[in-house]
Amino acid sequence: MQILFKILNPYVKAFFLLAFLAKITSLDALTYKYLNSSLAYNINWAKFWGLVNHRYESWINVIVMLGLNLIALKDVENRSVYFKRIIGAVLILELAILTNYLVFQKALAINRLSPSMVFGEYFPMQHMFGAYSVKVASKNSFPSGHALVAVYWGLVSHYIMPKKYFPLIKLVALILCTSRLFTGAHWLSDVLATAAISIIWFQIYVNLRQAISGYKLSRFKNKYFK
Repeated sequence: MQILFKILNPYVKAFFLLAFLAKITSLDALTYKYLNSSLAYNINWAKFWGLVNHRYESWINVIVMLGLNLIALKDVENRSVYFKRIIGAVLILELAILTNYLVFQKALAINRLSPSMVFGEYFPMQHMFGAYSVKVASKNSFPSGHALVAVYWGLVSHYIMPKKYFPLIKLVALILCTSRLFTGAHWLSDVLATAAISIIWFQIYVNLRQAISGYKLSRFKNKYFK
């Protein structure tokens, strides 16, 4: 029963987070208006969020995130185990991305227009970066791919990396989660709901890793300590 509670506990938390989305969606329009309008007050502020929303920045994000994980290799005791944890986390993430696509885009066919397509842009970033340089809109804003990857990566990194990297992990995850909110490519509720989904996938990763470790330990004991 205790094991079952440990498995279900994060799912219950995610459920309650989703239950509050009905209230949170009332903040969607206000959040978009405030964040997008803020870009007009400072050119450097606008350029920063424009760059982190560039259509090809996803590859840079991957390099930065995995780069941080690999840099931490010099600070871990068992590099082999640490590297295997990274590989396992990446495999679970790929499964999460595929599942999200099949469930939300194919099976449920959720076609939610992003705020920039509903309200228009308070600050037109295309004038600064060009019409095809910055992602400012989406016809399928839910779930948020950026939020899925950022939250999952942040949780996994917090789980496997040394504590001295925690502030940097949180900063990178926060920027990636909020980047699409500034341009209007996602609603606030998109990000929060996807964060709940990320928590579930992170718990799946943790439970699977612990199950595999427990199985290996059991085999070791049976072989050498009968």
